[in-house]
Amino acid sequence: MKSPPWLPLVICICATAVAAQEAPPPAPPPVPPPSSYMGAGPQDPGSSRFRIEDTRRACFNGRSIVGSNREGARILYVQPRAGGAYRLELREACEGLNAAEKLRVRADRDDVVCDGQSATLVLETARGPMQCAVREVRRLSRKEMALLAGSPRP
Repeated sequence: MKSPPWLPLVICICATAVAAQEAPPPAPPPVPPPSSYMGAGPQDPGSSRFRIEDTRRACFNGRSIVGSNREGARILYVQPRAGGAYRLELREACEGLNAAEKLRVRADRDDVVCDGQSATLVLETARGPMQCAVREVRRLSRKEMALLAGSPRP
């Protein structure tokens, strides 16, 4: 008896379906990097050979000042509600600072003030609002904040 002419086609389709159902061999488990991958010693961001520099600017909301202190006629330290403490260097002595009841800081017609910017100090006094130019805004480091906290008060 002769086989039908379509039989080899059916056998080929069945063989392909069976081959497709076979699973590939499992992949080997992941291996951790060698111990030389990380720098020796304590693992803090400053000691890593693979340090990524933080390029974000330190900014604060100039409307949320909760504390301030002066150092001479042209230096003012402000503490916003969130975001550390900042040193403001004024362009010149600010007369209204002695009578200020409330203050805020503005930069580029906005309340968001960032490290390295010039800004405007807006003071509310009994005689009305006053403004003073700020030459530079700089966020204080932890070391600078500790030194200021330990300095004697006049």
